[in-house]
Order: sequence, then structure tokens, then C-alpha cells
Amino acid sequence: KQKNIYKTYDNSYKVSKQAESGLTVCEQLKYHPFLYSLSFIFEEANIIGVETVDNDIYLTFDFKETVILKGAEVVKQECSPINAYIREYELYKDGKNYELHLLLMKRDEKLVAHFYYLTYRFKDMKLK
Repeated sequence: KQKNIYKTYDNSYKVSKQAESGLTVCEQLKYHPFLYSLSFIFEEANIIGVETVDNDIYLTFDFKETVILKGAEVVKQECSPINAYIREYELYKDGKNYELHLLLMKRDEKLVAHFYYLTYRFKDMKLK
């Protein structure tokens, strides 16, 4: 029974992810007002890559998922987000724009944890 429960959960997650793939955050809000799927992306994830192309910011995570922040700008960045662990995140809508607030954790060579803030403002978000 337990294997069936895990299998059912995995299948429902895959179907949900496929249904949302390619939808922007604005479109997702129309269909899923609570955006539970964002927690799968941002909770307990490591950022392994950041790339800016034109006005878009591409965030790549350790599980190979890439989030594209469309029409984005960095509002506050206390350190490089590469190889940082996301401890907490908050997503706000401010008029026509969204703000993504990240509390990042990095460990130094002595394994001491240091915390930093990172905030992006963007017009829309999309999964690649």
C-alpha cells in the first residue's frame, strides 16, 4: 500500500508540473490562486546558476529546473546567489510587478552559516 501511495503522489506531481509547464505566474494565478507549486521550486533549493539575458533573469536550481523572471531587475543583492541555499522565500504582487524575496544561506570554509537577502522585481515568471 505504501508503494502505491508514493507512486500516486509522484504521478500527480508529474501531471501537475506538466500542466503548469510553460504557464507564466500570471496565468497560473488565474487557475491556481494559491500557487502551491512554487514551494516545490523555491523551498530547500540550491541556486547553481544565474544568467541575465536582455531583461530576463534565468535562475537554475540543483534539481535542474530553471525559472525565468521576465522583465526583471535586482532590487537588493547582498551576495552572489550562486551556490546559495534558499532558506525562505516570499512572493508579492505590487501593482503590475511581482517581487521575489529570498533569504539565502551560504556556508564558509569553517561551515559557519551566513545569511543574505536577495530581491528581484519582475513582470512575470515562467518555468523553462
